[in-house]
Amino acid sequence: SLLAKRFKKLGTNVILFKSFKPWSITIILQQLELRKNPQYYRVGIDSYFYNKSISDKKNMLYLETVGEQLNLFKSFTPRISALELQSYLYNKSNSKFNIKKIIIYWKNGNVRGLRNLIFKTILSNKIYMPLYKAFFINRNIKMANKILTYLNAVNKTYFVIVGSGHLVGKKNILEILRTKGYKAVQL
Repeated sequence: SLLAKRFKKLGTNVILFKSFKPWSITIILQQLELRKNPQYYRVGIDSYFYNKSISDKKNMLYLETVGEQLNLFKSFTPRISALELQSYLYNKSNSKFNIKKIIIYWKNGNVRGLRNLIFKTILSNKIYMPLYKAFFINRNIKMANKILTYLNAVNKTYFVIVGSGHLVGKKNILEILRTKGYKAVQL
């Protein structure tokens, strides 16, 4: 199976994860694959700005917690959880899907290319729509509402970081902020 091949390529055996829920296997795979590419694992935007905030003695606020992210996975039905793993396996085995292309598309302002790259699998079949709604639309609305509270704060300045998938696609954070009367542009 594709899952067994992926674990073998990462130096482990799929049998070790037989009792795990599909969503937890996805998280494990992501971490193992990122560790195989330390140039991305150690210098991700979140890690960079986390370390920068510590060195600059800046406070950090979060649009969502790790616990909220885990609860999202835990709330999935077995069917949705299996679809999530399937979607991840398909995307990661597609040679066009990789971090380098995401960075290039973002730097060049290629929103259409970025959207197609990130959402190719999840939007290719309506069975994945519950995933898209859970991972992006619902979270985008929640994060945009939190950003709105920051924007309404008096005499405060905030620097907000989100994953690129939250800035493209239907009901993305920028689109939501624009509907609320804010000018939101890609830098």
